[in-house]
Amino acid sequence: MPQLLIDVSEDELRRLKAGAARKNKSLQDYITERALAGAPDGNALADLAQFLEPRISEADSGARSKHSIREIAQNARKAQTV
Repeated sequence: MPQLLIDVSEDELRRLKAGAARKNKSLQDYITERALAGAPDGNALADLAQFLEPRISEADSGARSKHSIREIAQNARKAQTV
């Protein structure tokens, strides 16, 4: 089984251990559940696939934007500030 090694401070480790103990779980189970709690479910993946389908079709057909990547990035930044 693959392993994951993370560096945490003493305080973070203490808080993780306390959280695991409160839930009566092993540290490994507690961290895994917390890490995957926001993972998309099957419906979210289906929604994403449906959202991307027309864009993928456009890309496959050779449709391209007339804007440069710089223009696209600038427009995206402007949209975030509005």
